[in-house]
Amino acid sequence: MHLVFCLGIFLALQITAALFFKWSSLAPACYWPGFILGNLFGMGSILLLIQLHRQMDPASVLGITTGASFIFCQVALLLVFRQGIPLAGWVGIALILAGTLVFAFYSPTVKS
Repeated sequence: MHLVFCLGIFLALQITAALFFKWSSLAPACYWPGFILGNLFGMGSILLLIQLHRQMDPASVLGITTGASFIFCQVALLLVFRQGIPLAGWVGIALILAGTLVFAFYSPTVKS
């Protein structure tokens, strides 16, 4: 349960950081506030990444967190900022999802 909790909070922090970074690019007045907030949430996610490394092998941590973070951030940007994703992008997302699921279900994720 601790593993799922850490991964969920990690992904929420990554999504929030990505949204602040995108927001900071919309207007010059938003740059520094978005930059600072994005980095604060990003730093929090790094602390959870350390916790995930304590519970999983490094290859699984990298595969699962990078893949899931990319997918969830893309969907969040689509929903919040109406950022379009072309067909080739959806194919890429599907392939990344497949790879992430392979790591999640078929690799030795939990250290003994």
